[in-house]
Amino acid sequence: MISTPLKTEKQIKAQLREAFNECFNEENLIEFYRQCHELIYKHLQNCDLFTQEKIKNEFLNIKIAVDWDSTSSFRGLQGLSDETLLVIYQVALNLFETQRFDQSKQLLSMLLLFASKISSYWNALGYVYQTEGNFESAITCYSKSLETDPDNIETYFYLARCYLQMQQSYLAKQQLDNLREYLIQSNSIHLWENHIIALTKEINLIFKGE
Repeated sequence: MISTPLKTEKQIKAQLREAFNECFNEENLIEFYRQCHELIYKHLQNCDLFTQEKIKNEFLNIKIAVDWDSTSSFRGLQGLSDETLLVIYQVALNLFETQRFDQSKQLLSMLLLFASKISSYWNALGYVYQTEGNFESAITCYSKSLETDPDNIETYFYLARCYLQMQQSYLAKQQLDNLREYLIQSNSIHLWENHIIALTKEINLIFKGE
């Protein structure tokens, strides 16, 4: 049984950087964008005509971000409004709920090209991976979410439950301890106490079985 984290924070960052550079060169990016574009259009029928036209026009004006950092790593795409991102996010969630996991991951990955600082998108992508049993990718997404927004309380629960599903009770408890410490410092422990107690009971059951 694995008893240590799958990857250190430094390794996770290196993996994400390498994945972006490998997958999102210009040729791959164009093909990925084309597939997402077609997938989204298939699901626009549920939107009103104004929203449909707005999204279509925004897609026509998407640009590849030309602001590169010191290592020439891909930064992302630009051009979609927050409202359009939310529409696409809802489509991705609907695809997940109907167990079309690959399509859901595709749209969530596209969202992260436009809005990599939104932790809920990382959590959603991580949860799809977790549902598929791809725990390493799930933890990578949750860790990125926590790095992006340490104040997103839900991410701690996602990480703890993912480790719990992997039978890694020590790591699940570690995440819960981190969450408890954070909540105490922010004077908001009372808001989440029932959730913490419930998850602690689940973790303790695993501990007893080990």
